[in-house]
Amino acid sequence: MEYETVAVATFYGRMMQHTMPKGFKRIRYDGVQATKTFAKVKEVIQAALAKVEKVVKAAVENHRSADLPAAVRAEHGRDPLRCPHCQHEMGVWCIWHRPMG
Repeated sequence: MEYETVAVATFYGRMMQHTMPKGFKRIRYDGVQATKTFAKVKEVIQAALAKVEKVVKAAVENHRSADLPAAVRAEHGRDPLRCPHCQHEMGVWCIWHRPMG
């Protein structure tokens, strides 16, 4: 078991990832989340993750070192940290990415 102290915003962000939208139900009894199925595919999943781990870590480190606001300014001609309505500087809480594929 691991314990971690995080900021309130980080905690809420992590918890909200597990909250289903209104009207949706989480199904745990079928598919990969089923206990019997998961036990069978766990080793396959771990092997696949081990193969891509270095690539993912390199991509994350590369992204962290990139100057994202400068890249957006160059691409779109606007400052992503300025509110388009009041022109005040905004703080970045979290950057979300579309799934690749």
